[in-house]
Amino acid sequence: MTLTIPRVLLAAAALALLSAAAPAGTAAGPATDVGVNAIYERMATALASGDAAMSRLTYADDAIFLPAQPVGIDGGAAMHGKMAAGVARMKADGIGFRIAYRVVSRRRVGDGLAIDAGYYRTEMTRPADAAQPVTRYHKMLVVAAKQPDGRWLITHDASVASSQAAFEAATPQPGLRFDS
Repeated sequence: MTLTIPRVLLAAAALALLSAAAPAGTAAGPATDVGVNAIYERMATALASGDAAMSRLTYADDAIFLPAQPVGIDGGAAMHGKMAAGVARMKADGIGFRIAYRVVSRRRVGDGLAIDAGYYRTEMTRPADAAQPVTRYHKMLVVAAKQPDGRWLITHDASVASSQAAFEAATPQPGLRFDS
């Protein structure tokens, strides 16, 4: 009998073991910071411009996505397809989208894996009422891996609803992405 364990459970177990095994405050190096921070810049730029290729620019081909909304876990090609369709639909409907990140912690595993914790704020505007954006706040846990071509891409992305107060209370950390 072969035992199969879902990848999400393996990822959760790895994160739990990492927090127990890694020394507190394990800092990422400057090169890792620049590479991982670039993911958030690519995501923000692509979402603001309505680039439907956003998920391929920021997520690995087999990435796992655990969104804050009460929907199922997504991954791989299905996730990329849903994200591309969602971004294309927003662009077609004239919906503006901005995202701001506040990464407050980064742990590094070797030279090729980074685990970020923090917050993000999204603002969506519709053409009819652009002066009244819909703003949402989330906590996030992102795992990023360095790819063979040197780019960093997200392999696991989980978020839960948060509050404006928590987002505002976040404090900048040296070298980590922190938007106003």
